[in-house]
Amino acid sequence: MKHTYQIIGATCRSCGQKIKNSLEQLAEVVEAVYDESVQTVTVNMKSHLAIHQLQKQLTSDYGDKYQLSMVSQTASLETKPISLKTYWPLILVVLYIFFGTLFGMWLVDNFDWDLGMRLFMGLFFLAFAFFKLLDVPGFAMSYISYDIVANKWLKWGYVYPFVELILGLAYLFNWYPLVTNIMTLIIMIIGLIGVTKAVLSKRKIRCACLGTGFNLPMSTVTIIEDAIMAIMALRMIYDLLAVSWIGLL
Repeated sequence: MKHTYQIIGATCRSCGQKIKNSLEQLAEVVEAVYDESVQTVTVNMKSHLAIHQLQKQLTSDYGDKYQLSMVSQTASLETKPISLKTYWPLILVVLYIFFGTLFGMWLVDNFDWDLGMRLFMGLFFLAFAFFKLLDVPGFAMSYISYDIVANKWLKWGYVYPFVELILGLAYLFNWYPLVTNIMTLIIMIIGLIGVTKAVLSKRKIRCACLGTGFNLPMSTVTIIEDAIMAIMALRMIYDLLAVSWIGLL
């Protein structure tokens, strides 16, 4: 099986040779081929190795100098046309969140728009955090391929699933709503910048929004997802500030 990874930190052919030599020390790796033109390495394996296992090998040889991020796990991202079926896992998760939101509103007999947004955002963050927490190292390695913060600070990829978990709980329990929405707005805008740059670059990048369990391609769907969450957070900030302002009057 062949997996292709973007290399962050490689600046020359010599770097590629070092990475190749390091990865080929692993018994499961048959061959590692470095492509200097696009700074990727294609690893041919006897048996599957997770990206964090490959990263561990590089780190043991060169510290944090080189970072791997997922470009394509299988040929499916390159050969299969994007269709409804491609995004079915994401659609199904969003449908569960939507009907969960309606059920929550029905339980309290309150179909207020603001309550609906709060429940939706809480369930959204909890659901997406769940999939990322199934494989935090794998998510972090994929996340650095397009997130502008994780690209500079790898640990952000390890922290992010827990941030989503906390935000989800904060929305459901209505903890510090203004702070929660401001944090969400900032995080979504940062994410929006990263995914927009990735989509405009036309590189075939795996979207890590549902962790490593699903092979979702990065596309305008991801942009829309982040934009909607940012707009909802902005709307709730406006409502909270408007209520506070009216109270002062």
